[in-house]
Amino acid sequence: MKMLTWNNLCHLKVENVSATDGLAISPNPANDVILISGLAGNDPIKVYDVIGHEVICPKRRSGNSVSVDIKALASGLYIVKYKSSAVRFLKN
Repeated sequence: MKMLTWNNLCHLKVENVSATDGLAISPNPANDVILISGLAGNDPIKVYDVIGHEVICPKRRSGNSVSVDIKALASGLYIVKYKSSAVRFLKN
């Protein structure tokens, strides 16, 4: 899993981080579709922009993963929230 961070000089770097509670997103960064895995139960999945606006609430299917079409999203950083976990991804 990769996470974007900024230092004091506003340089952008990507660091490897482990996903909380098994939640993972691939590929990251992504262009068209992301796969969210590590899901258990029927709790809602929500995708937010960095301002905190909900931009996608994908429909859950059976199984522990879901594919989400992100073509309509603008390039930038987004946050996937599921239960108490949050994972970031970059849309190219």
